Amino acid sequence: MADGTESRVAPVSPELAFFGRITASVTHELNNVLSIVEQAAGLLEDQLAANEHGVPLDPDRLRTVHSRIERQVERGAGIIHNLNRFSHTVDDRDRDTDLGEFLATLRALCERLAELRHVTLEVVPCASTVLIRHNPFAVLQALFRALEIVLDSAQAGETVRVEALPAADRVTIRFTGPASGLVAHRGPHLETCRSLLAEMDGELGTTEQSGGGAFEILLPATVVADHC
Repeated sequence: MADGTESRVAPVSPELAFFGRITASVTHELNNVLSIVEQAAGLLEDQLAANEHGVPLDPDRLRTVHSRIERQVERGAGIIHNLNRFSHTVDDRDRDTDLGEFLATLRALCERLAELRHVTLEVVPCASTVLIRHNPFAVLQALFRALEIVLDSAQAGETVRVEALPAADRVTIRFTGPASGLVAHRGPHLETCRSLLAEMDGELGTTEQSGGGAFEILLPATVVADHC
């Protein structure tokens, strides 16, 4: 600064950093959709320009381009839907939410992060309806932090698995990945996850398994139907 004093910028809160991370990833994916649509529009323009010089239109090529645009419009609508659902998690801080919806949203928001690591993200659905009454944004952030740690531990070609295991008045969300660096992990994501769970009367544990390791988030929950 002009007076020689140091400019101090307040650190970004974990909540804002999480919101920004998700928004940046999702909007990047949306830009990819728009880029493909733009390329398809360019192909149509080339066809029309050639037709003006006497080259007949090729119905098969037109159908192919139309199909490509249609697929990307559908994909873009899905991306916007997921981003909208994510943004609405800040609306109500104390309501019953279906854990299945949380996991579906988590998968949709994190598939690109897994793809960038060349890792397969597998979310196992459960037939039980599991309701959790907590701040939806905080729950999603805790799930994301745990998943991020497991993804960071995975190598290209490996699979990270997420599944919900309901029991009585609690549910375990298990994040299974490679053993290397997982069970012994330390870092800000882990501490943020523990802090969020403490406010929900939840717990975070780690287990070692044959050929891998797992994070397990335990949360109070209501199991409406048990058909797993």
